[in-house]
Amino acid sequence: MVQNHSQPRKATQQPIFTQLDHEQLYEEAIRLKQQNNDIREENIRLKTRIKMQDTEMQRKEKAIEDFYQQNQFI
Repeated sequence: MVQNHSQPRKATQQPIFTQLDHEQLYEEAIRLKQQNNDIREENIRLKTRIKMQDTEMQRKEKAIEDFYQQNQFI
């Protein structure tokens, strides 16, 4: 977390940010964007996995239903 060590110019004015403050904020913004991209990619992978497992589950449920229907008439 970036801490602001700059001193205000006057009580009514905004604080003065140093070059170091700007660099730290920039680096933090880049790190957060990278983290956001990583989370989005993981989310896409998980959604794909869920969809594949859901399709597999539906296929198995249909197979069980078909098997039950075939054995019901025997």
